[in-house]
Amino acid sequence: MKYMNQKKQSLKNNNISLVCLEEGSALESVALRGALEYLGYIVSIHWIGSKELFLKLLSGKITTDETVIISGHGYKNGFLLSGEKIIKPEEFKKQVNWKNKNVISLGCCTGTKEFADVFIKGGVKIYIAPDDYPDGNATLVFAIYLFFLIKKGDSLSVALKKAKQLDEDLDSFKLYDNTPSS
Repeated sequence: MKYMNQKKQSLKNNNISLVCLEEGSALESVALRGALEYLGYIVSIHWIGSKELFLKLLSGKITTDETVIISGHGYKNGFLLSGEKIIKPEEFKKQVNWKNKNVISLGCCTGTKEFADVFIKGGVKIYIAPDDYPDGNATLVFAIYLFFLIKKGDSLSVALKKAKQLDEDLDSFKLYDNTPSS
């Protein structure tokens, strides 16, 4: 696994699966969906509330697009689900079966090596997430601007660099790359 590889990664596919982990993230998910659809992306949304449904999604039993955005709250110990339940990486590491997916998690602290390893071992090509607690408003704007720049033709690495410059909190977003070297 490489960190912040400079080769030309791509998120060019117009189809995006947006995963809303719990009701507290619904406004972010709706705003993100609206903005991305306005930019010309085709967004399918998955409303998650339970651990069982999240595990089913991660296992590939529920179809997702090549690009997946996880909208929700995160903590150093896991993702927040409905009812204030935390699901830890060790609880879902055996379920992740997202071969060749590009995953962007907007949840705080989900960009640590522990989270990235779980997704990369589950087949994910590219995993992007913050390893700290960025401002939630800045995170929403970051995601919209990232996809705006990609739509305009920037490579993923260039778009990520530009989007992170919007706010100092956004420097916490890390890119983990599991694509084969060319």
